[in-house]
Amino acid sequence: MPYALLPDELYDDPRIVRAGLAALGLYAACFSYSARHMTDGEIPGAVGRRWLDDDDSPLRALVEAGLVELEGEEWVVPEFLAHNPTREKREAEARRKAENVARWRQRQQASPSAGEVPF
Repeated sequence: MPYALLPDELYDDPRIVRAGLAALGLYAACFSYSARHMTDGEIPGAVGRRWLDDDDSPLRALVEAGLVELEGEEWVVPEFLAHNPTREKREAEARRKAENVARWRQRQQASPSAGEVPF
């Protein structure tokens, strides 16, 4: 299961304090969506607008604070990759783990008493 890393000082970041609690929630939703869908900080506008409840003031606050950028219909969270791995790195790590597990299984089939953990 993917997860997003948020900076631990986020609650105290002056930009977030000025933007407000609703903006903090929206920012966290952007991080979460991007991590789950491996979008490297890019949020489709149609997805993001669902979180606004007919009130775009949290989005405006994030844009004014420089925490979100609007590129056409897309929202971009510039600091996402400062705290989270890229899609490319996550996919490479998943391939590496799958290869390790495959090698471990092969060794287990060849020698069932090996008992070595693949990670």
